[in-house]
Amino acid sequence: MNFAAEPMLAMLQSAWTAAGRMAQLLRDEYQALSQADSAALTGIARDKQVQMQALEQAQIGWDQLLVASGLPTGNTGMQQWLGAWRAYHTAGRVRSNIDAAALWRGLADGLRTIRKLNGINGAVIAESDRHVRDLLGTLRGNRETRVYGFDGRNRGYASGQDLATF
Repeated sequence: MNFAAEPMLAMLQSAWTAAGRMAQLLRDEYQALSQADSAALTGIARDKQVQMQALEQAQIGWDQLLVASGLPTGNTGMQQWLGAWRAYHTAGRVRSNIDAAALWRGLADGLRTIRKLNGINGAVIAESDRHVRDLLGTLRGNRETRVYGFDGRNRGYASGQDLATF
């Protein structure tokens, strides 16, 4: 096996850093969504794209290193690489204080956090979008809205007031 320890560690560290930044951006995005801060959301969207590209490039890089080492891509290959890392490290053939397995676990945890935060933000956006569609439907006299009828009166789905009483 062609064991590329330093390049792999660099890829994993790069991805771990990008995952941490992405998680913070998603937290910032949640705050901006809560405050309807469109200027902040624009900047966050741009920064998220940069971090996504960094994560994608790191994954491409570590997959290429796995293939070059004669291993399969993905988690299976990485687990095999980590097994080789432990053997090489224990034998003193790799000089690094970095715990590659802990780095991989930290990256996996970071990616799970990103998935969770992104799901929360997506739900906030979907709910906001639903409210906007309902309001537009109400203003257009659309009978399909959930809260108000064609005449602007509360349909009983919410405890609000009638839109129009004329």
